[in-house]
Amino acid sequence: MQVGASALFSLANDQFSLILTKAYFRGTQCVVGFIEPITVKPRVALRMNIHVFLQPVIAEAGQAFKGKLIFVDQFNRKHETDEATFMPR
Repeated sequence: MQVGASALFSLANDQFSLILTKAYFRGTQCVVGFIEPITVKPRVALRMNIHVFLQPVIAEAGQAFKGKLIFVDQFNRKHETDEATFMPR
């Protein structure tokens, strides 16, 4: 399952950058992560387009899918988003 999204990233801390390496939905695993890690610097809002490939496919073909993306950082910590709707192409 291919997932693409535009996202706005920011940090609450003002000392350390966060490096995001992959994203997935609960019940899937990331097969192909980000081509380049996403570095989120303190006090900077960063808009990025992201694309990941996940297995297994958990969305119904041709239907909108609602879920929370889970981003993984350089320390293998998980950061879950609010629920969002992903539209089919």
